Amino acid sequence: MSLRNKFIKSELSESEEKEYLDNLYDKHYDKKLKDKYSEKLQEDYGLSRNIISEKKDKPIFTIYKSLAYLGSLAAMVLLFLVVKPLFNVSQSPSELALTYIQDNHFANQGIKRGENSSDLTRQNAILAYNKKDYDTAISLYSNLETKTAEDNYFLGLSHMYRSEYGAAIKYLSGIQESNDFKFQQEKNWFLSLCLIQNKEFDQAKILLKSIEGWNSSQIADLLSILENN
Repeated sequence: MSLRNKFIKSELSESEEKEYLDNLYDKHYDKKLKDKYSEKLQEDYGLSRNIISEKKDKPIFTIYKSLAYLGSLAAMVLLFLVVKPLFNVSQSPSELALTYIQDNHFANQGIKRGENSSDLTRQNAILAYNKKDYDTAISLYSNLETKTAEDNYFLGLSHMYRSEYGAAIKYLSGIQESNDFKFQQEKNWFLSLCLIQNKEFDQAKILLKSIEGWNSSQIADLLSILENN
C-alpha cells in the first residue's frame, strides 16, 4: 500500500506521518517557487521553459550547420580544381593564342620630331597604329622607302591584329637579331602566336621555348596545350 493511502487511512506511525507531510510540503513549495520564477521570466523577458530549452540546444545546431557549410564550400573548391584543368585542355591552341592577341595591343612609343618626308610618314603610321587604325598603319608603313626593324615589327603587328597571319609572319620572321632592335622577346612572342594561328605548331613550340622573361605563365599554358594537341 502506498504512503498516500496509508496516510488517508491513518495507518502511518507518528514519525512516518511527519516524514510524509514534510516531503509533501517541500514538493509543493518547490513547485510553487519554480512556477513563480517561470511566470517572472515569461513576463519580463518573454522566456518560457520551452524557449530556454531551445536556446540551450541552438549552439550545438549552429556548430553542425557551420560544419556542414564549410564541408560544402570545401567540396565546391575541390570540384573547381578538378574541373578547371579539363576546360583548359579542351581549349584549342588557336583559341588561346587568339585570346592573347585580342587582349594585348602593343603600343608604339617611338614618335619623334620628323626632319623629312619619311619621318613624317613614319610618325603618321605610328599614330594610326596606336589608334588601332591598322589599315592606315599598314599603308603608311608599306610606303616607307627604307624600313627599320622596328617599322617591320609594327607592320607585322598591324597585319596580326587584322588576322592576316601569313603577312604578319613574313614581316616578323624577317627581323634579324641586332643590338638596335629592342623588341626581340616581344617579337618572338607575337610571331609564335601567328604561327599557332597558321597551324605551324612545331615552329611555334620552338620559338616559345626560346623566350625568356616575357609572359612566362601564358607561354606555359600554350606549351601545355600544344604538347597535348
